[in-house]
Amino acid sequence: MTSICSTAQHAVQFCDTPIDWSATGDFVGGIGTVAGVIAVVWAARKGASTFQQWRVQKIEERRIHLAEQILALAYKLEEAFEQIRFPSPIGNEGSEALANMEASGLVGENADVELRSRLMPSQLAVDRIRQRQALFDELSDLIATSRAVFGDAITRPLSVLRHERGKIIGAANGLAYMIRHPRRFRTEREEERDLQRQFGFEDTIWGSDPDGKEAKIITDAVAELDKQLGPLLRDSHLVGSGK
Repeated sequence: MTSICSTAQHAVQFCDTPIDWSATGDFVGGIGTVAGVIAVVWAARKGASTFQQWRVQKIEERRIHLAEQILALAYKLEEAFEQIRFPSPIGNEGSEALANMEASGLVGENADVELRSRLMPSQLAVDRIRQRQALFDELSDLIATSRAVFGDAITRPLSVLRHERGKIIGAANGLAYMIRHPRRFRTEREEERDLQRQFGFEDTIWGSDPDGKEAKIITDAVAELDKQLGPLLRDSHLVGSGK
C-alpha cells in the first residue's frame, strides 16, 4: 500500500509539497504576539476598573465620615445654643460673670446692684459662647471642607449656625452699650423705639421672641442638615437629593 508521501527523502513533505517551517513559525509567533497584546490590554482595563472602584469606594467612605462629623456637630451645637440661651445663671455662672464684668471694665467695683443685674444677660451669653468656642472653631473648619465635598446644600445651614453665634454676641454687646449709655428722649416715640430695640437684643440673646423665630432658626438649620446627610448615613440615598 502506497503512503501519502512514499519516499524517505520526502518524509518531511506533504504530498510532495515542502512545508516552509520558517513561515509557519512566523505565523505562530504572530498569533502569540497578538494574544500577548490582548492580554496586556485586558489587564490594563481590568486594573483601571479596579482602581476606579477603589477610588469610588474611598471617596464614598470620606463622604460618609464627613457627613457623620457634620451631623454630630450640628446636634452638639443645637444643644449648645439651648445652653447659651438659658435665661438664668447656672451654678457659679453668676459670680463668674460678675468677676468677668469687673475684669473687662464693663462695671466698676462700686457699681450698683441694679446695673450689674441688667448687664448680667449680656455677660452670661458671651461667657457661655467662649466656653464652647471649640465647637465653633470646628464648625468653621467643616464649612470649608463641606463646601468642597458636598456643595452649598450643606454649607448654607452650617453658615446659619455660625451666623447665629455672631448675632448673639452682637446683641449682647448692643444691649450692654444701651444699658451703660442710657439716652435722653425728647418724645415718647423715641423712647418706644429704643425700648423695642432693647427687646430685640434680649430676644436674640435668649431666643425668647414671641413667635419663636430666633430659636426656630437653629432647629431648622439642624433639621435641614439631617434631611441632607441623614440618608447618606442610614441608607443609600445621595446627599443633596432632599428625599
